[in-house]
Order: sequence, then C-alpha cells, then structure tokens
Amino acid sequence: MGYDNKKHPFSNLNFLTVLIKMNVFMNPLTAFGCCGDTEMFDSSSKICCEYGGKFKIAPSQNRDCCHEKDYDFTKEQCLDGRVIGVDQHICGTETYNTSQKTCCDDTLHDTPPYPSDCCGSHLYNKIDQKCCRGPRIPVPSNQECCGKGHINPDTHMCCNNVGHSKVQNTNCCGIDRINELVEGCCGAKSYNLSTQRWDEDIINLRQADHSYPDNEDKKDVLGEKSSPRFSLCRACARNYRLFSKRIKSGKEDVCKKHTFKTVLRSVSRVGRFWTMQVRLTKNRRIINDVQLIIPCKCSQLNVTAGSEFLLLTDSEVALNTLRLGDSDLFLPFHYSLAKTVEEKQRKCWTSDFTFFVREIKRRARKFVNTFINKLVHA
Repeated sequence: MGYDNKKHPFSNLNFLTVLIKMNVFMNPLTAFGCCGDTEMFDSSSKICCEYGGKFKIAPSQNRDCCHEKDYDFTKEQCLDGRVIGVDQHICGTETYNTSQKTCCDDTLHDTPPYPSDCCGSHLYNKIDQKCCRGPRIPVPSNQECCGKGHINPDTHMCCNNVGHSKVQNTNCCGIDRINELVEGCCGAKSYNLSTQRWDEDIINLRQADHSYPDNEDKKDVLGEKSSPRFSLCRACARNYRLFSKRIKSGKEDVCKKHTFKTVLRSVSRVGRFWTMQVRLTKNRRIINDVQLIIPCKCSQLNVTAGSEFLLLTDSEVALNTLRLGDSDLFLPFHYSLAKTVEEKQRKCWTSDFTFFVREIKRRARKFVNTFINKLVHA
C-alpha cells in the first residue's frame, strides 16, 4: 500500500514550517506568530516588520520596525518611514546632520555661530533681528512688523496692518490715519468733529452746529436758539453776567467732576479749531499743563497770554491733551462767576453720583424712544 501525500496534514507546508509546527506541539511554551499571513516566526526572539503588503522577519535584539524595514534603534531612528542616523533629521527630501545644519520650511541652512531661529524659510540672527510672523520675514530689531511688511516706528505708525507716515496730532482709526484736531473715531470709522457726534457706536449728525461765525450775535450763542446740550462755544460770548444768570436759572449744568481755573499760555488756530496751551489749577494748586482742543472758530477765543477761563468737565486730565466736547463748560473767568458756580455746586450731590444719574437718565430716554418707535412702526 502506497503513501498518499495529499492526505497528510503537512503536505502543503515546507520542511522548516513542519518542524516549527511540530515544535509547537512538543513545546507549548514557545511563542509563535504569523508574519505576512504566510510565514510563522518565533516572536520571543524575532520581530515581524510588515507594511504595504511587504514584510520582513528580523532578530529582535536592539531592533525595531520602520515600515517593512528593521533598524538598530541604538544607532538609528525611523522618521517618515526612512531609517536615518540618530544625529540626523529630514529637511524636505534631504537628510542632514542637526549639529551642522538648520532646516527652515524645507530649506537647509548652515547653522551659524550666533543665536538664530527660523522665520518662514529664512534663518535670522536673534541678536539684531526679529521675525514678522505675518509675512514671515526677518527684519531689523528696531523696526515694527506691519501687515505684509515693516515700518520704522520713529517715522511711521501702523493702523491695523496698514502703514502711515507720522504727522503731529494724528492717530489711528481702523486702517486710516486721522487728524485728531478735526476728526474723531467711532467703530473704526472717522467722522468730522464739527458736523458729527459719537453716539453708542453710531455716527449721527450733530443736532446743533457750534461753529459760529465770527460776527454771531451773543444772544444767539447764549439765547434759546442754541441748544444747551450743544453749546461748548458759549465761551465765544465774553459776558460773564449772562453766564451767571443762566447758571442761577438752572440752564447750565455745573455739576461736573472737575472744576479748573485755566491760565492761557499760548493759542493758535487750526482750521475750525482753537488749540490752547494752558495751566490748570484747582483750589489754588497746579494740576497740570495741558493742550486744550476747542472745536469753535469764533475770533473771541484769540486772546492774549495770561487770560483766564473756568473749565468744568467730567473728563480726566491725566494726559497732556484734552479735547473739549459739548458736555463741558468753558467760561470766561470772573470772581463773581466762580462764586456763582461754587454756590450752585453745593446743591449738587457728589460729582460721581451726579454723573451716574445723568448717564442713567440718558440711557432711559434712549430706551423709551426706541420702545415708542417700535410700537409706532409695529
């Protein structure tokens, strides 16, 4: 009777595989694995590196897999599927020695002897340069990054990534440069201080024009034709008796945070504005020397040095420039007028509380008007 190979359980396996399988049966403590779904190996002493349909069996001592390849991890490393030295790295498609080269955005540079860092694909000197992260370019350390380039901060300013040359009395408003003597800024948009006013992030036209002509009648400045709310240019009428009368009758609000006596040092005109260099005093104590910006064009403000005014304001004067607005009182100084103001202020609550009440009233009026408009148009 002959031997039938087809009926033998190991007939389709090679001789080595047969021995391994027999060893499994004889030594059940031996650990085996299958590599590539076709070849068995001793997993206690070997590793199987399998990747992309390829595989390799290698000794396990100090070895690890890098895709389908094995490598000695004491001398090599695996990076992006490539086996390289432990002191090497990959820059783009090239390998390089990290002690000699620096890679910046797939661009290789010789490592310089000075402190350096990457800025985009550039390598820059950290001692006298800095990196503009927007355009990713190195610039001198005394420059400022601005948009896609850089500016000299001594001669230029950056307004929301747009560069402008520096000019006196200018500032940023959004991406634009504005002249603070004639323009204001609201919601990153500029507006004309003479014809518009700011109100809750909306630019509205002024309800009264306070740029009075030079020959305007004093009665129009202080009379009922002028809105008390928009009457900063009341200072154009140099009649302290009229001011005293209006203050006593309650037509002028003197309940402000600060009351200053101002002594004029110099005055100049810029367009429709007057700028005054003045010294502020309070209770006979010098507070500060500031520049007042007054949006009026009347010639009565062109007075000589040493002229005195009375300034009542809710604004703080910590800065060197103070632009007066419609809520401020700027009056020609006279002792009897100052006494009238002082007597009227005694009837005020604390200035802070009065300011708070006025703000609550203003917001309440605005809310009521909005509510009524909604009812009307519902």
